[in-house]
Amino acid sequence: MVINLSRYDIELLIDLGVHTDIINSLQNKGITQLRPFQYEALNIGLQNKSLVVVAPTGSGKTLIGEIIAVNRILKEQAKAIYLTPYKALAEEIAETFRNRYPISVGVATGDYRDQPIRSLGAYDLIVLTYEKTDHIFREKPQWLEFVKVAIVDEIHLLGDAKRGPLLDIVLTYLLDKKIQIIGLSATILNPEDISNWLGACLIKSSFRPVKLLECIYIAPEAKLLVFDPRPQEKERYFVSYNATKMDLSSDKFVGPIDKFLVKDAQDNGSLEGIIDKTYDVIKVREGTGRFVERKMKKTRTCRTLESQYRDRINHGGFFIKKIKTAQENTRTRSFIQAVLDIINDMIVEMQQYGQKWQLLVFRSSRSLTQKTARRIADFMKNKGYYKLYGSDTVTKRLTDEISEPTSLTEELKEVTTYGVGFHHAGLSRKERQIIEDGFRDGHLGVLVATPTLAAGVNLPARRVIIENKYYEPEYGGQVDLSTAEYKQRGGRAGRPGYDKVGEAILIAKNRKEVRKFIEKYILASPEAIKPISGHIPPIVYSQVLALITTEGPITLNEINEFFGKTFFYYYSKNTGDTYSLRVLDENIQDGIKFLIESKLIKKIRRNRRT
Repeated sequence: MVINLSRYDIELLIDLGVHTDIINSLQNKGITQLRPFQYEALNIGLQNKSLVVVAPTGSGKTLIGEIIAVNRILKEQAKAIYLTPYKALAEEIAETFRNRYPISVGVATGDYRDQPIRSLGAYDLIVLTYEKTDHIFREKPQWLEFVKVAIVDEIHLLGDAKRGPLLDIVLTYLLDKKIQIIGLSATILNPEDISNWLGACLIKSSFRPVKLLECIYIAPEAKLLVFDPRPQEKERYFVSYNATKMDLSSDKFVGPIDKFLVKDAQDNGSLEGIIDKTYDVIKVREGTGRFVERKMKKTRTCRTLESQYRDRINHGGFFIKKIKTAQENTRTRSFIQAVLDIINDMIVEMQQYGQKWQLLVFRSSRSLTQKTARRIADFMKNKGYYKLYGSDTVTKRLTDEISEPTSLTEELKEVTTYGVGFHHAGLSRKERQIIEDGFRDGHLGVLVATPTLAAGVNLPARRVIIENKYYEPEYGGQVDLSTAEYKQRGGRAGRPGYDKVGEAILIAKNRKEVRKFIEKYILASPEAIKPISGHIPPIVYSQVLALITTEGPITLNEINEFFGKTFFYYYSKNTGDTYSLRVLDENIQDGIKFLIESKLIKKIRRNRRT
């Protein structure tokens, strides 16, 4: 074993018993090294031990599950399942496995309703949504006996009000069947609770491949407040002497970008003119082009904030950047006007540096993603910015490959013509794929999406704009995004290998909101995971019925034994929450009574199984 290295050569996996086909496949895809936390996790997981891996978005935690699962498939002729919360993610996950490894891969989600469950046994690895997994467990197909490992993506959703209860039940089944579990989680406050419940080894890493700047756009002032966790690391850009800049009014490339940089410097007396006077240009070095290194400037406000939060910022710092707005009047800024400002600023800046940057906007509903995409498309059209992205490729694919276009398809074609896309679960699988490919290949400059995209589709961007509220039907109004949800969405900022930094941006209407965002999101830790399944009668009733229909006649003790293995029971017992334990017991009793009265089950004599 190699000690104290910042990276581990992929060939060291041979010593851990990894099949050579896996190593060759990864090397062919350009993956030649592992990070320390990946190697540590593999060293344990390849011994068939369960893991919970907690690391930021884009850090490479998924690769751990891939290698462990594929290794068991190739060496043991076992099967593996990959659990994901969203059907929109399933196809991309499956495609990753198909492209990397010599195994057969199937997908079962709501998009594959007519697919017989027994037919999935033809595959080595099956990608499933949580809901489909629950359905399969109830049907108990014969191939399920050969599943030896389950990769569970977004395992922190155990605390989610919507998906948490079902995930709790699914994981309890995996535990009961002694299937190896590789849980993948975003950063959460209490991962030990999950790993201890699963009897899994906990692997934690704070590594991010691209530095994340957490920002607040103060809309009325057209200023961006930036929190930089490592300000000692400067942004460094290379501008080739051969790079050219497009004149958007004439569609022509009008000469080396370097000439524009030199002209800006001459006009302003220094290289500050490259961007604006909110940056210090530290160093310019000549070569086959110019290397420009920069850092942001501080204001009195920044120093005040650093003083007030000195116990929470570690070595980080606050900075202010003036935004190049889309229009002059900044006093009354709606959310969408603020979004246009941020897009305009990004595109002006990327042109000055000869870069090609992209932006994600997370909105809380499908209708808002479409409305926002239309506004941005009009803006990109009027400014001519769409010419920088070659978006005709996406529009053409939508025209050529969607055999039965709908009104959504036509709306997509309208906005993709101007370098903008939208993405939500209402699109067909093929439409989502085309939009994802278009953004990944750089043909779309802006993508507006619902939160599904934050959960795992690998589409990072230079800038990510996050809406801090969403409509919650249960409350009948708008509620704040949780800290964990903000961190996950913001984690999409920064493309490894392309961007020097990523920028996660919240939009504040006033200075009061700025303070709130700093304390609730930027400097806050994600909330603890707290399960709720035992508090929800329909979940308990449904699972009691599923146990009886799946297992045949069972006793009340066996029902209690199953629920005693859930995360809800484990967490409640460990925290001394006797109220929750009592509610669970009452719901089990009430569930049995309800099912009997509904004639869905019946009691039989005590000397038989009941």
